[in-house]
Amino acid sequence: DPYTGETFAEFGVDDETGAVAQIRKARDAQRTWFEETTVADRAAVCAKFLDALEADVDATSADITGSMGKPLQQSRGEVFGCRERAEAMMALAPDALAPEAPPGPPGIARELRHDPVGVVLCVGPWNFPLLTAVNALVPAVLAGNAFALKPSPRTPGAADALARAFVKAGAPEGLVTSLRCDHDAVAACVSEPGVGHVVFTGSVAGGRAVYGEVAARRFIG
Repeated sequence: DPYTGETFAEFGVDDETGAVAQIRKARDAQRTWFEETTVADRAAVCAKFLDALEADVDATSADITGSMGKPLQQSRGEVFGCRERAEAMMALAPDALAPEAPPGPPGIARELRHDPVGVVLCVGPWNFPLLTAVNALVPAVLAGNAFALKPSPRTPGAADALARAFVKAGAPEGLVTSLRCDHDAVAACVSEPGVGHVVFTGSVAGGRAVYGEVAARRFIG
């Protein structure tokens, strides 16, 4: 707790093996999620996710404040602020994800599909641990992907709150998961074939490390 200087909470840290296992579990959940749901189904789960997140506002906001020192009112505002962003993306999803039929020569049918990439891996910051994650989380889930969030070590509980709310909303276990691990384990996760996209918010040095890993081993977004 930055205000008192006392230890607020302690969490275990996954090694590379444990972190990669979570990625693989997310990938398995993603296959079922995409195959058995429509965009409308996913949007309905996202709506329930928002309800579940807000229902747990007291515990989640207290965790953020105790972890990184943000005033409690601002932490509560971050929880409730997720709704506006998420609902905007939910409203855009049906058109954005619908198949397209580009024009072509007579007798040739063309279709452009927006298929999921698998697992979206997000490395999040400490200052807005929910809002920055939701910007990537909701579009990923709507598009049929799984989502793995590696939170800042200053705010590890926020990622758990997001994962917990999705389970309460009816999403498959492991579809949205929290990765509490070090940089070496993140690098191992990036190398996993099931990870199809990496999102990063943080320092310049951290960004170079993440995307250096992507460029060195795999060509993904």
